[in-house]
Amino acid sequence: MEYSILMPGAVVEEGATVRYSIVAEKAVIAKGAEVGGSPSDSDVDNWGVAVVAEGVRIGSGAKLAAKERRGSAGRKVRGRHKHEQRFRHDHCI
Repeated sequence: MEYSILMPGAVVEEGATVRYSIVAEKAVIAKGAEVGGSPSDSDVDNWGVAVVAEGVRIGSGAKLAAKERRGSAGRKVRGRHKHEQRFRHDHCI
């Protein structure tokens, strides 16, 4: 696990990789699964934190890329939450 947030009750099984991600309550990342990725591994415009919703299981060998979200019922979620803002490097001080 690297630069990630695990909520209480979240499980990351041995052999799973979780990088730059938020894993919600009762979510399970199975052995061999890969969730998220480093900003240095992709273009800054295509990078973002991976998010796994409450109670979702990411199965063995599954991959959830940087910026992807897995919502309830295990579906990928597109777009940003209405309260989320997007910042680019050139807007940072």
